[in-house]
Amino acid sequence: MTRRVEWLLRAVGVGIMLAGVMDPAFMVERATPPIISLRQTGLKASSRQVDNLRRRLAPLGTVVTGPVPGAQATIVLGSDVPQDLLSGSDTALVTPLVWVPSATPGGLAVEAVQVPAAVHVHERSAVHLRMHRQRDGRSGAVQVELRSGGVLRARLNDSVTTGERLVLTVPFTPIAEGAQHLELRVIDGRDTVHRHHAMVATTKPWRVLFLDARPSWLSTFVRRALERDPRFAVSSRVVTSTNVSAATPQVVRDLNALRTLALSDPSALPELVVLGAPERLSQLDVSTLRTLAAQWGRAVLVLPDHLPEPRTSAEREAQRALDSLLASGGWRALPSTASPYLLHRHDRAGLDSLLLRGESVAVPRALREDVVPLVRWQDSVVAWSVETGTGVVATSGALDSWRFRDAERSTFDRSWREIAARLAASATPPLRLTAGAMSTHDTVGALSTWQVTRLQDDSGAAPQVRAIHEGGDSLELSVYSTASARRWRAQGRLSLPGRWTLVASTQRDTAHMAAVVVTQEASAATANGVATATHGRELPPVELLEAWTSATGGRLLHVDALDELPAVMKGLLANQPRPPVQRAPWHPMRSGWWILPLALALGGEWWLRRRRGAR
Repeated sequence: MTRRVEWLLRAVGVGIMLAGVMDPAFMVERATPPIISLRQTGLKASSRQVDNLRRRLAPLGTVVTGPVPGAQATIVLGSDVPQDLLSGSDTALVTPLVWVPSATPGGLAVEAVQVPAAVHVHERSAVHLRMHRQRDGRSGAVQVELRSGGVLRARLNDSVTTGERLVLTVPFTPIAEGAQHLELRVIDGRDTVHRHHAMVATTKPWRVLFLDARPSWLSTFVRRALERDPRFAVSSRVVTSTNVSAATPQVVRDLNALRTLALSDPSALPELVVLGAPERLSQLDVSTLRTLAAQWGRAVLVLPDHLPEPRTSAEREAQRALDSLLASGGWRALPSTASPYLLHRHDRAGLDSLLLRGESVAVPRALREDVVPLVRWQDSVVAWSVETGTGVVATSGALDSWRFRDAERSTFDRSWREIAARLAASATPPLRLTAGAMSTHDTVGALSTWQVTRLQDDSGAAPQVRAIHEGGDSLELSVYSTASARRWRAQGRLSLPGRWTLVASTQRDTAHMAAVVVTQEASAATANGVATATHGRELPPVELLEAWTSATGGRLLHVDALDELPAVMKGLLANQPRPPVQRAPWHPMRSGWWILPLALALGGEWWLRRRRGAR
């Protein structure tokens, strides 16, 4: 019996050795492991953090650092959005995308930086900055500096504790026309985050048209406030009595004429139309206002000076149509008081404490959830705006605020100027030039993308786009058509560092935009030995990134939630189509598994022989 076992073990050992020499192969079907692209941009994570992520993601698939076309998932770790993803040149855009904003070594993450694309010269604007200190970060002071043209324009100091989210508003007022280069520095101890942004400062005024169906004190004093502001070019027409009106030269006489102008020359439409005495509007007039905002992208401001009291069925129908346009459920008056109501401007920028006063104040009975408050009294909305198509419509319930214009007790003129500027700036121009990505690296020689959008499809030729450097050099950009007849993509490589002005033009319209280009050395600049410099046109707000990642089927994770990344990625990959099964040769003897049975077989056979005394 023992000899049989010896022969069996010897046969097994010899068979394993012969198989190793012959190297047999078998065709098998194998599922391709998913490819996970791990990309870093902008403010990069530490190497230890990246290695830890790679190790934890390794069981889920093949982790490749860098862009991989056709990857089953993409992880963006950093503070910028890769331009190739947003421009559609990377097929990974259609896969689940996980965005993880990185933080400084002190745990400070810059979540959002918002810079207006265009402002008027001498107009007070602001840069909005949102930061977050992760849970394992260090609490401490943060200093924010805003520089323009190398000159310090503003400095703010604050502190961010562990787990806290901080929102700062940095004021900025351009003093010269043209492209502006803004450098934002966030100093966190020894670490500094650099952001480079561009905006256009212009002296072209906003066109504002006042149409009053009867004399209105509120509309009159709002118009006078705007006439004294060089940012506005005001025209008006007031119906004083039947068939008698007072108007500025060459003004549109009524809403019917405004509709005709929109059809013949939309670029001649004013950015803002202000309606006084709205109780005189007909249902057709309200329909014209809706078309003006929704189809032609203009801003409309309705200024009632008393509560509506419709008497006829036609007036009631017109009032219901106007309430629907304003996204409200009608008006209700606040009770009379011994002292005027104090109405505060509602603005997330918090530039000033703007104040209106009034005794006759009305608030809406109901409002849609998508309205944007402009003026409040306590928790009640008094003035608001709402998007309608590509335009915006606004109104105010401060009916007699014109009676309290004393500069020592209210800011009537300044409040209405800022509200009008906000509305006029939100109007959609006939031709618009925007960045092709939410945030990009503008470095010398890099391929940059912009988007040109025409408000109306007039079947015209494609626009021309030219980039002009501050030194005088110019470059014609390549323009490509897209699936939309009203949208084009412009691409080019800006070869000189500094400020660039981009100009898109058609036969009738022109659009401008600013861009900042930095050198590769500046893009990798260091602060106190810590390489934490980042650059981009605009760091998008977290809400926009959440919507963007959700659209790809992915998620946005904050730096505090990195431990959740493997579980999140496992769930995203489970919802992805399975990788294709491939037939491939399998060579079992090329792995080291056979060493153990070979050693056991030969060792066992040798031990049995020695046990019975054989050699």
